[in-house]
Amino acid sequence: MNNIDDVINILRASSNNDGDDKNDESQNDMFSGVDIESVLKLGEIMSKLNEPDKNTELLIALKPHLREENKAKIDTAVKLFKLVSLLPYLRDSGLFDKLF
Repeated sequence: MNNIDDVINILRASSNNDGDDKNDESQNDMFSGVDIESVLKLGEIMSKLNEPDKNTELLIALKPHLREENKAKIDTAVKLFKLVSLLPYLRDSGLFDKLF
């Protein structure tokens, strides 16, 4: 999670630059096409991945009692549950409104 915070801080700093320094100008060029609000929304959505979910907790609790070939299926199911749980946040964030 620190990486997302670091990126957000860099983007904020680059948007507040006056451009007096050459390093500042190169940072502005590097982040000139980045929408800070979209990055912040994406950071909020990514933080939702770590929220506990009763379905994934159940699958993880059952994992030690399963055969080896089924343990990999549990990992895949947990990832799918997390992705599906993000869909309402992605829809409400408006990040993909520009695409359609």
